Amino acid sequence: MTSKTRTLGSFAVAMISVSAILNLRGLPIMAAQGMHAIFFYLLGAIGFLLPSALVCAELASHYPEDGGIYCWVRRAFGMKTGFVAMWMEWINNVIAFPASISSIFATFAIAFDPSLLNHPLILFFSILAILWGLSFFNFLGIRITSRLNIIGALFGTIVPGLVILALGLWDWHAHGFQTQAWSHGPLMPHLSGGSLAVFVSVLGAFSGMQITAFYARSIRNPQKTFPRAILLATIIVLFLSIAGVLAIDLVIPPQNLNIVAGVMQCFHQFFIAVHAPFLSDILALLLILGMLASLSAWISGPARGFQISLTDMKMSPSLVKTNARAVPIKVLILQAIVASLLTLMFVCFHSTAQAFWILIALTSQFTVLMYCLVFASALRLRIQRKIQSGTGYKIPGGLIGVGLVTGLGILSCVAAFLFGMNPPSSLHWQSPDSYRFTLMLTDLCIIALPFVILTHQRKKNKK
Repeated sequence: MTSKTRTLGSFAVAMISVSAILNLRGLPIMAAQGMHAIFFYLLGAIGFLLPSALVCAELASHYPEDGGIYCWVRRAFGMKTGFVAMWMEWINNVIAFPASISSIFATFAIAFDPSLLNHPLILFFSILAILWGLSFFNFLGIRITSRLNIIGALFGTIVPGLVILALGLWDWHAHGFQTQAWSHGPLMPHLSGGSLAVFVSVLGAFSGMQITAFYARSIRNPQKTFPRAILLATIIVLFLSIAGVLAIDLVIPPQNLNIVAGVMQCFHQFFIAVHAPFLSDILALLLILGMLASLSAWISGPARGFQISLTDMKMSPSLVKTNARAVPIKVLILQAIVASLLTLMFVCFHSTAQAFWILIALTSQFTVLMYCLVFASALRLRIQRKIQSGTGYKIPGGLIGVGLVTGLGILSCVAAFLFGMNPPSSLHWQSPDSYRFTLMLTDLCIIALPFVILTHQRKKNKK
């Protein structure tokens, strides 16, 4: 690939990562936990964010291929396991699309017409319009869509995140901690099934470092660019996540939060109080820009990896074809169809918040399953001596160092998957057993699908 086609530097790659990871929609879920959010964020950062950042930096800098996690797992465990990993990555994003877009809709509604929140059909058709609009936008190729990622990360994620922090500091200066429900609460939560269920959403919120690898062939000097970009993205994500949650709790008590649109709720309440409601509308538009940029990155990135895995497996030749801008348009259309069907949950469920959480829980569970394979691949490639010194970033400490990092990551992922089987206590599910049954049945069906596909492909090849 020529230098002219390698258009992304460290800053652009970092902004793609921030845009993909730091979605402010997740802050209200954690803010509802009060002071306990700090515990879960720090636990998630130590157990997952840092290990995933180190592993992705090492693998991406040594194997700068557009297939991302598919290529990493394939090199360690073979093509079939790589396909399973890529399936987990692709399907968890498709499941997340309706929840992500519902946050965009809720942000718009709270800012401009709160009555819209009471109309599930309007929500349903709005999700479809945004989903298909962004899917078609990604037909234009990485050169154009990456501009939205950069602008969205800067003005739609970082700027609103800093504004949330400023509002929290202002409220603390004006009222102190005395009026807050969590001010004197313990940092360590009571470790019940309901409270630990939140941990899976933290890991889901901190995932995304792998997305930059899907753009490897568009990155200048990837051996140096990847580590710099991932380090910068890690610092920004961790700081704004913790600071944003604390700031929201300073403005709105946890028991009064709307978990779907709590960020906008915070802006709206504050700017109404200071008689400047127009600023709330401006922040709403910036938030929407940031969420659209994040969604665009996830629509495009995993679709590229999925297309590459299908090509390697010699599956569905018509599905893997790309347009003149190297965009797998049929994969984009397929995932938009699946996400459209999942959007029906917002019409079928009695509670929008419960439908939102089910989608978040499912996408988080498949994210951690996929990352178990990524961590295991990093360890196996080191054991096989396929990661050589001098060719890219390496996790320090030799085999012991990479063993500790990947072991910690796998342990965190397994714990999060198991904890995620419990409904969060803050949503007050009437039947926890039905929640677990729904989640387990969906998990089994989705996990079985790639193996069914592989079995069908093997029988087809024998004919």
